Amino acid sequence: MRILLAFLIGLFSLFFLSDFCKRVFGKPLHSVIGIFLIMAGFFIGFFGRHWLYQPLDLLFSLFLLGGGVGALAHHLLTRTYIISERIELNFVRKHETKFERALEILPGALTWIALTSPFWLSLTSFCRSLFNYCC
Repeated sequence: MRILLAFLIGLFSLFFLSDFCKRVFGKPLHSVIGIFLIMAGFFIGFFGRHWLYQPLDLLFSLFLLGGGVGALAHHLLTRTYIISERIELNFVRKHETKFERALEILPGALTWIALTSPFWLSLTSFCRSLFNYCC
């Protein structure tokens, strides 16, 4: 429950902070900050046990992941592009058939990830506890 709560607190706090910055400064909190927070969350999730205590590294990484998702969600809801409209339109035009195929695969892939997540998440938990036991 604490894991979900840390993720949701990060998500909602950065979502509304992004909206506040957009209203006060006139510019939205750019999506690069959201991408950076997501990458930092993954980094702390994998390597944070060396700097933080065991439960805090996971909670802090999920807070950062939620914050990054919240900033990206706000940016996507207020804009129609993530980084640059020109760059993204050129990318989509260049890879149009691959892009359509990826969008066709996405619902099935998300379904299989959701269905198999109890199995592979239990394996990652087992491997992490085994690694902590050995080291």
